[in-house]
Amino acid sequence: MYRAFLCLGTNLANRQFNLIECANLIEKKLGFIVQKSSIYESPSWGYQSSNRFLNQVLEIKTKLNPQKLLKVLLQLESSMGRKRKEGNAIYADRLIDIDILFIDELKISTQLLNVPHPLLHQRNFVLQPLNEIAPNFVHPVLNKTIKELISKSKDKTKLNILKPIKYICIEGNIGAGKSTLALALTEKLHAGYLPEQFEEDDLLALFYKNPKKYSFLLEMGFLIGRYKQLLAAKDASKIVVSDFSFYKCLWFAKVNLSTKEFKIFKTYYSKLKDLLPKPDCIVYIQTSISNLTKNINKRARPYEKEISTSYLRSIENAYSTNLNNNLKGVDVIKLKWIEYNKEELDEAVESIVKKLMN
Repeated sequence: MYRAFLCLGTNLANRQFNLIECANLIEKKLGFIVQKSSIYESPSWGYQSSNRFLNQVLEIKTKLNPQKLLKVLLQLESSMGRKRKEGNAIYADRLIDIDILFIDELKISTQLLNVPHPLLHQRNFVLQPLNEIAPNFVHPVLNKTIKELISKSKDKTKLNILKPIKYICIEGNIGAGKSTLALALTEKLHAGYLPEQFEEDDLLALFYKNPKKYSFLLEMGFLIGRYKQLLAAKDASKIVVSDFSFYKCLWFAKVNLSTKEFKIFKTYYSKLKDLLPKPDCIVYIQTSISNLTKNINKRARPYEKEISTSYLRSIENAYSTNLNNNLKGVDVIKLKWIEYNKEELDEAVESIVKKLMN
């Protein structure tokens, strides 16, 4: 097995998504990703461009020899849409760029491959992420650690560490299509999927028949259940997409509980909320009440037969009020759905990725 360090770069289209997609392809085609650095943003290096770069360094383990590694990486770049400039232009904007920095302590100098990368010690956008994950790695030609190289770097370029998207919630009324959209977005982002685990059907059925009697029991059950589920998103190593948020506990409880019950409920909710990760983004599906009713009837869950249009409207109003006023530090994307077909779903996913990942 070879130990290799790769530097990924992109400054076109959905930049964060390009890095996610590239890392996923590397793991599929090359081997195991041992470490990933943070994502660093910087201006173009070696030429002028208005498009800022995102860079990330990966440490991988691979069975591929250096020549085969280079070949597969070039194929990977091409498959993602990389088009290399012809003529004298050395640098240009690009969808993706993958540089081999090191392969073990090997020294390779051929027409196609130079390892270590001959310019890495001159580039802060390489040294900083590399120093983050391998500060004590010794450059086999310069005989200096990465930590030493960055301390002596003459590159004065300032880099920003980009806050990565880690946790996305899909929200909407009952029957809005949250799970469908969450699954499609999960697949697109190679993310982890966190579907809501419902309370026992019998309890939901009882609630819809007699809300006053069973609402507190039901809402407390959802509160504890959602809290336990969302703890999984706290230390996740990749993006998590859930088809619910913890906030909905409070919003539904406000609709369903008496004033006295809600006061008790809110005390427990507030304590648990502070222990959970805050979503980076909530995607809210907007659709008509008639669409909601149609979708509820189509999925034919027995316990949902008692849901009234007036109840759906009250939930809709709760979402509208709270999404507009009570979500500090959380981006909200409102998405209108009408037809509920594959074309609309694909467009929705592309729209979300474009807004989140640039």
